[in-house]
Amino acid sequence: RYPSVAYELKNKFSNLQSYTVVCTPKNFWRQDIVNKALGIDSLYGSESFAQREWINDSLVFDYAISKIPINGTPFLSIVVPGDMHFPYDNNELIDVSLTIDRTNMSDELYEYYRRARYVDNQIAKYISYLVDKKLYEESLIVITSDHQAPFDKLNTSNLSPYFPALFINTGINCEEKNKENINIVYGHNQVYPTILQLLNINPSSWAGVMPSMLDADFATRNSLDNLDYVTADQNIIRLYDIQDKMIRGAYWGEG
Repeated sequence: RYPSVAYELKNKFSNLQSYTVVCTPKNFWRQDIVNKALGIDSLYGSESFAQREWINDSLVFDYAISKIPINGTPFLSIVVPGDMHFPYDNNELIDVSLTIDRTNMSDELYEYYRRARYVDNQIAKYISYLVDKKLYEESLIVITSDHQAPFDKLNTSNLSPYFPALFINTGINCEEKNKENINIVYGHNQVYPTILQLLNINPSSWAGVMPSMLDADFATRNSLDNLDYVTADQNIIRLYDIQDKMIRGAYWGEG
């Protein structure tokens, strides 16, 4: 087992319900093993739709919505969509059109933007459900990814090399916070401690080698006001490598 949001929330809410909905078969990317190690109660994959291949994001989010408890039970809902994944050939099942200037834009990049709008629509549907069921005000919503956009698959270099990490309904004055942290380079392994801090959870076990994104000391040390992009990235990569070795090296022992 690994330290996780699920385990920490279960320590706080004994009746917590946790589940993950993925766009693939449950054993793809070893998600069945990972979810068990992270303490997730239930995992739903394409098998739930009598399919062995990937399912579209509309179905993924609809299924995730159907599993949200509306009786006041605390829940952790993890949704892993897949329509933003390559290959970026034209997907006729995605009924979204864009009015944008396509000058010097590859077909793959246009398809990428089209899919981004489609996924935005699915996320909006999920959040609207929370609002309708009076659950939104009590929910923290985190939107992130496992990696940045694949430049080689999009025939472009005109994209940010960074991954997104959006925290919605945090209770923080974002306008003031953004003024403070606009020039900070953060890392993947800061998402977990940031979630714990936003949920006001003091971790019962290891929370990683990196501090929360809200950590003022880290913000000062890794600010682009003081460092260039390369140095800031290297700081993140060194700590990421240390954490990766701890995880892959069975730091917590077997089982």
